[in-house]
Amino acid sequence: MKNVTDEINNFRLSPDNNLRFNSDNNLRLYAWAPRHEVVYLQSILDAYEGLVRVRTEKHNGDQSLLLFLVQPSQLDELKDLLRHLSLELSEPINLI
Repeated sequence: MKNVTDEINNFRLSPDNNLRFNSDNNLRLYAWAPRHEVVYLQSILDAYEGLVRVRTEKHNGDQSLLLFLVQPSQLDELKDLLRHLSLELSEPINLI
């Protein structure tokens, strides 16, 4: 178990001089989404500043595997947003 000193040492300074948690403190959520909808999804999620970081892990035909890095306290908000966005897409977002 980490103590407070370890937690402080695991912070890193970002280019904009804000302290951010190291990626170890984020939850990883994977999902398959339509490949042609990835840019749309990323632009919507980027509009919610600080909610989530999105990475495309791989493509498989017309599907893309997305990795969402989210703080535990914001997981429910992200899942709700993905559920609503899934209704707007040509195919649903499938969480793994």
